[in-house]
Amino acid sequence: MKWNRSALYFIIPMLVAGNPILSGQTNHLEKKISIDLNGMKLKNALPKIGDSGGFQFSYNSEILPGDSIVSVHASNQTVNQILKNLMGTGYRYKVLGNHIILLPDAPAKRIPKSERNQEYTITGYIYDAQTGAIISSASIYEVEGMFVSATDSRGYYTLTVPGDRDQQVLSYSKAGYLDTLIVVKPKEQPLVNITLTPKPRAAAGNPLPEHAVSSLDERKLVKALVPAKTRITADNIEVVERRWAQVSFLPFIGSNRFVSGLITNRLSLNIFAGYSGGIRGLEMGSFLNVVRNEMYGVQVSGFGNIVGKKSKGVQLSGFFNVDAGSFTGLQSSGFSNVVMDTIRGVQLAGFSNVLRGPM
Repeated sequence: MKWNRSALYFIIPMLVAGNPILSGQTNHLEKKISIDLNGMKLKNALPKIGDSGGFQFSYNSEILPGDSIVSVHASNQTVNQILKNLMGTGYRYKVLGNHIILLPDAPAKRIPKSERNQEYTITGYIYDAQTGAIISSASIYEVEGMFVSATDSRGYYTLTVPGDRDQQVLSYSKAGYLDTLIVVKPKEQPLVNITLTPKPRAAAGNPLPEHAVSSLDERKLVKALVPAKTRITADNIEVVERRWAQVSFLPFIGSNRFVSGLITNRLSLNIFAGYSGGIRGLEMGSFLNVVRNEMYGVQVSGFGNIVGKKSKGVQLSGFFNVDAGSFTGLQSSGFSNVVMDTIRGVQLAGFSNVLRGPM
């Protein structure tokens, strides 16, 4: 058993109070900025706000009164509050990579039943904008729903979307490339070819960090239970998506479907096994819980827990726990615990505790 006495005093309060999500996905809506704009068109003011926060806005110009004159006076305010004051009601915002997507708060225009199909299929190819080469294992994400696809070895994709909306916002993403977002009318645009631009390289001596496939996704048990499309989606798309609860039977059979690796849940119930982007609360599973990023709270599994980044709280399993990042709190298993980074707290195991970093 390895332990740190000081950690024992804050395990329970920490679980009640909660912790901020500190993943690699930046929530631009929570950034605080200061900006002063006077008498400017809305379509020109939004890029100025984006420049101040280091992000870009994406939206369908048809939903926005771009020529309306606005003024913005904000001092150390969150982007979310600035947008609420600027836009008023009627809009909602979604963070996707380096974009804040502006969406109508009301459902998109519905197609009359007599004029619509039950669903539409959008197909196309994705190419490298510089070389013209096809891009395999790129992700296509329907922003307002939970519909995803991936390109095959030929760079070809098919994406099926519901037929009740006249427009769909699609995101095209691949690790190492800049995201591209477009608005399509699936009834009129069944074929959409896209080029993605490689991310710029930093100057010599100051390289950009490489975006590597999560080592968690390379584990045999994860590969066996989590479909390739789900793993590719989680690796390519940087989205800040939080939900109160999810229920799954398997990682691809549940309320979050193939986008489960993008979503941070407060309550997660995995009847057999589950795969999520993060946990901020409680997760329970009869066999296996897999968390791609951070786990803050309580995680209980009949067989095993696997967490890709840091964990804080209580982690209990019948057989094993594996944490690729640091661990703070109480970790207990029937057989073994493995922490790849530092630990502050208590480790209990029926057979072995393995700590790769300093205690």
